Amino acid sequence: EHPYNQQLLETILSPDTYIVGDLHINAKDTAKTQMILRSINGTVSRDSDLIIIGDLDGKKGTSDEKTISAFIKKINTKKIYLILGNNDRYSIKTYVKMGFRAVTDEVVYKESAMKKVYLTHCPRKIGPNEYNVHGHIHGSKCYWNLDWHNHIDVWDENYVPVKLSDCLERLEKGLYTARTEIHTGY
Repeated sequence: EHPYNQQLLETILSPDTYIVGDLHINAKDTAKTQMILRSINGTVSRDSDLIIIGDLDGKKGTSDEKTISAFIKKINTKKIYLILGNNDRYSIKTYVKMGFRAVTDEVVYKESAMKKVYLTHCPRKIGPNEYNVHGHIHGSKCYWNLDWHNHIDVWDENYVPVKLSDCLERLEKGLYTARTEIHTGY
């Protein structure tokens, strides 16, 4: 499938764009789903842009289209975009029906002529003057064959969205260090 509305996503990207990832909405765990919804709605306003940076669906398909759709409809903002993750199993067309304004695998934010920021679900190789904002590894140092410098995993145990500017500030000031534990299940 081809990305949906990627140009729109590229035009809305700004330092104030909120990012959250690895929600793993689970049809059987309604308490967790409600906690995630409270965390998101406690952070974003009606006018906010929110990117879910992959793995909206529960691990191994533990959610369903109806649960995800209902979840998306309850988020304060309707300006919601999806970067697909490895657990996001529906078609792009289905995610658009759920309410996403854009659906793609990757988007690039050009902070300046010299600096690019890649937003992806899985960490990716990057070059000098590039950053990678991603999810997938749930805060571990499991970067396979990648140097984790200039990468930031936005996963948060409390599922609080973070602004792109906060991610970049943490990277530029050297404040981000991945956790020390290594997860092997990814």
